[in-house]
Amino acid sequence: MGAVTPAAAHEADRMTAHRAGPIRNGETTVAEAKDRFGEPTRVKKTKIGCEVKITKLFWGKRLKVYFAGWGSNRKATETWIRRRNVATAAGGEMTFHTRRMLRVGDSLKRLKAKYPKAEPTHGPKGWKHWDLRLPKTGVARLEAIVHDGRVTALLNAPYEYC
Repeated sequence: MGAVTPAAAHEADRMTAHRAGPIRNGETTVAEAKDRFGEPTRVKKTKIGCEVKITKLFWGKRLKVYFAGWGSNRKATETWIRRRNVATAAGGEMTFHTRRMLRVGDSLKRLKAKYPKAEPTHGPKGWKHWDLRLPKTGVARLEAIVHDGRVTALLNAPYEYC
């Protein structure tokens, strides 16, 4: 029988509605994200929701983090994990997963087995957002994006940006 990995070994990579590993919504700053993942490959300023100012930082196609505002004191509000492994500035990798061990690349069948109450909510043809938490008004979201029967991203975000 193989070795069992203790649950604590995965705590650093855990994705919840409020954090993606070391990125904690409402706490992590742009500088802290850069320290952890290096310089982003792209930065985009935009407005979403009810004209809320957002700065999006991209680390290739693997990681996207939204920060509230355009000033120097921006805090993380939303994180998209778009690949199974995400490189860190220290030269390692993080393999993000939910509490029930759902990861990018997993099948829709695995998603349904791990989250039997999850349901698709919206998305363009062929792409669906699956709420992994029971949706409640005003509660932060944890979602899996599914395309062609595979989880293509995990994301956490506030209920809305208004």
